[in-house]
Amino acid sequence: MAISNVLTQLPITLATITTGNGYQTTVKTVFKVEKLPKDVDVSKCPALAYTWINAPRAEFDESTDTFSLFFAIIGYVEVATDLAEAGTIQLALAKLYEDIVLLFNSQTTSLAKLDEIQDVIVIDGFPESSGTKGWIYIQIKIDYK
Repeated sequence: MAISNVLTQLPITLATITTGNGYQTTVKTVFKVEKLPKDVDVSKCPALAYTWINAPRAEFDESTDTFSLFFAIIGYVEVATDLAEAGTIQLALAKLYEDIVLLFNSQTTSLAKLDEIQDVIVIDGFPESSGTKGWIYIQIKIDYK
C-alpha cells in the first residue's frame, strides 16, 4: 500500500458528495491543496480541500508496518446575506460536516476499498464564519497496514 494511492483516491471520494448520491450537499469543487477562505470564489462553493497532516508509523509484526494517516478536510460555503440571522452559514456547515461523516462511516467509498485500508474515521470538526463565508476544518484518520 502506498500513501500515493490514498492521495489519488481521496479527491475522487470527496467528489461523490452530491444530493444525487443521497447527501444534503452537492460539492462543486474539490481542491487538492488547502486554500484560505478568502481565496475560494463563490462560484466554486460548496467546496472541499484537503491536506495531509502526518503519518505516524507503528510496527504491526516483523514484516508489516501500519500507518495512521491524518488529513484535514476543509469545507467552504458561501451564502446570501442572512438579514434574519437565521444561522444559514452554520446550517450549511453542519450539513457539510454531516455529509463527510456519512461518507466515511459507510466504508463503501473507493478510498475505503483500497487494499490494506483498515478504517476511515472522522475525528472532529471546527466551524468558523465571517460575513457570508463559512468554513469548517475536519480531521480524519485513515488506518492501513
